[in-house]
Amino acid sequence: MANKFSKQKGKPVAVGDWTRINSNLYIYRNLRTRKQNWVAKIRTGSGESVSRSTKTDDLPTAIQRAIVIYDQIQDRVRNEIPLSDCTVEDCLRGWLKHAEKKLSAGGAHQVKAAFTNIFEPWLINEVGHAEGLKTKVVSIKKRYLAGFAEYRERLHENKYSRTTLQCHISCWNRVLNYAKNKLNMLDKPYLIPKLRDSQYSGSNSPTTAVVRPSINTFSEEQIKVLDHWIRTQLLRVNGVLNKNIVNTEKGQSNKRIIRADGSTSSNGDLYLTRVNLFGTYWLMRNCSLRTQEAQYLKWKHVKKSTITNLDKASKHNPKGEIFVLHIEERKSSRLAILKDKTRIVIGPFWLQNIFDLIKRENPSHSDDESFVFNFRGVRRDTQAKFFQKVLKLASEGNKYNIDCTSHSSGTGFSLGHLRSYFISNALLTRHINPIVVSRIAGVGLNTIMNYYLTNEPTSYVKELMGGHRVTVHPDLLQSIHTLKNPF
Repeated sequence: MANKFSKQKGKPVAVGDWTRINSNLYIYRNLRTRKQNWVAKIRTGSGESVSRSTKTDDLPTAIQRAIVIYDQIQDRVRNEIPLSDCTVEDCLRGWLKHAEKKLSAGGAHQVKAAFTNIFEPWLINEVGHAEGLKTKVVSIKKRYLAGFAEYRERLHENKYSRTTLQCHISCWNRVLNYAKNKLNMLDKPYLIPKLRDSQYSGSNSPTTAVVRPSINTFSEEQIKVLDHWIRTQLLRVNGVLNKNIVNTEKGQSNKRIIRADGSTSSNGDLYLTRVNLFGTYWLMRNCSLRTQEAQYLKWKHVKKSTITNLDKASKHNPKGEIFVLHIEERKSSRLAILKDKTRIVIGPFWLQNIFDLIKRENPSHSDDESFVFNFRGVRRDTQAKFFQKVLKLASEGNKYNIDCTSHSSGTGFSLGHLRSYFISNALLTRHINPIVVSRIAGVGLNTIMNYYLTNEPTSYVKELMGGHRVTVHPDLLQSIHTLKNPF
C-alpha cells in the first residue's frame, strides 16, 4: 500500500512512499537523503515511537530488515533495556554510582582514571571516534576490542607490564559487564579479551616472566643506593634537605637546637616530616606494610615481644626481641572476605630506635590513640611528593649513576614499591614459603603465584608448600635477624 504523509502535527516531516507491515510497524522512504533509504517506524507497548534506518532502498530487503529491527526493539522493551544506545560515559556513570556505595574512594578513582587516561585516547586515536567517552558502545567494533592490548604495546618502547595491562582491561570489563547485567543498558557485552586470550602480532608482547620483580620493583642496586641515602642524608642537620630548615647553634651548622620538650627546632616543624618519612620507609621496606596501613598505624598497635625459641636469636639480639605490629586491613577487597580485620606483622628489634626517634620529635602526640606518623596530632595523609623528591636526590647524589626514580622499563617508583620489593625479595632471594609471605604481607596466594612468581612454580616452591608447617614460622623468624639495621 502506497500513500503520502500528510504534514499534520505529529507526522514525520519527510514526504514519501510508505508501507505498513503491522499495526505497530511501518516503513517510509526518506526523501531528504541522497540514497533515499527506507526507515522503519516502530510503536512500542508504552506508546513511544522509535525510528531506525534499514540502510537499503530496496523494498523487499527493507521489509525483512524492518521486521528484524522491530523484534530487537520489542526485546529491549521486554528486558527493560533503554531504546536509545548508551555511551561509554553512561556506562561509567552508572558504575560509579554503584562503586560509591560498595568500594573505597581509591578503587573507584582508579577505574575512572583508567577511562579518562587510557580508554578515551584509545577511542579517539585507535577506534576513530572523536567523541571520546561519549562514543556509543554499539559502534565499537569487535576487532578494536580484540586489538586493545596490541594498541597499548605500540605506545611503549620497552616491555609492558602484564599486570598493568591486565588491570586496565579489567577496569573496562568491570564497567561494561555491570552496564549489561545490572543496569540493562546493553543487549550484549562489549568486552576486551583477557590478556591470556589475546593475540599479538608484534615481538613486544607483555612479558610472562617474574613480573613484579623484573618490571616494576626496585632492583638490589637501587635499594642499596636508596638505603644509604636515607640512612646518611635524610636526617642530616646540615644536609641538602635540612640546611635551611633546622635551626642550629650559631657557628655550628651540624649542631641542632633542642626545644624544651626534646624535639628538634625547625621552621614549621618540617624536620618532623623528615622523621616521619624515615620511619615510614624502614617500616614498609622491612615489614611489607601498604602505604595506607602505615598511615593508619597507631601506637597501641605496636607491641614489644620475644621469640619463643631463643636458639633462633642472633648474637646482636641474644634476647630474641621483636616487635609485633597489629595491622588494620584497609583494602576494601580484603575487608569483604576476611573475618579478622587485623593481621600480625613481625618487625625486627632495631625498630625500637626508629620508634624512639619518632616519639622524641613528636612528644606531645605519642599516646596510645595517636597515629605513629602524625603532624601536630593529625594523621599523615600522604608522603608521596616528598618521597619523589628523595628519590630524585638519591639518584643525583650517588657515585654509581644509578637512577632510583624508575625502573629501566620506564615504570616510575612510589612508596608502594617498597612493599613489592619486600615480597619479591622474600620469595626469590630468601626463599621464604609463599604461604608464610601470604600471611605476613596480607596478599592472596593466587596473587603471589600469578604476579610475584613465574606462572609455573619451581620444584622448591612446590616442596615448601607441600611439606611446610604453616602454624610455625621458622623461616620468617630466621630472616628477621638478617634485615639491615639503619642505625
